[in-house]
Amino acid sequence: MLTSTVFFGDYTDLSASNNIVRPAWARLENGQLSVMTALVDSADVLHISEAEQNLPMTLDQNYPNPAVTSTYISFKLRSAATVSLKLFDLLGTLHASLLERKFLPAGKYVEELDLRGKNILPGVYVYPLITGDKVVSRKMVVE
Repeated sequence: MLTSTVFFGDYTDLSASNNIVRPAWARLENGQLSVMTALVDSADVLHISEAEQNLPMTLDQNYPNPAVTSTYISFKLRSAATVSLKLFDLLGTLHASLLERKFLPAGKYVEELDLRGKNILPGVYVYPLITGDKVVSRKMVVE
């Protein structure tokens, strides 16, 4: 039986933006130094509950969180759907509507929520993604 070992070396840098993580590392093999990187979509590696795996969509944690002036909310649709994406406080008051019953094909989407000028006070908010009768929601903190 043939086995192989993969050695990633010493991580020298790590950056993240829009739910994409990019590690960078050096590898020394047979006297030759290589610098390597990769793109890792956090939605592909984050734990998704069994109940969420059966939904027609996934909703990622906003970035940055806590949000100060703006934040990004990303989601994936496994098939075409009509979606709504809104922002509510914990009392159920609607503060922003990013998408309102918009038909979108399957794919990954990123929506920017600009907090400036919207009178959104510091606190905890909920942003549900709604497709038909299915809802997935996450919490965000606004500073």
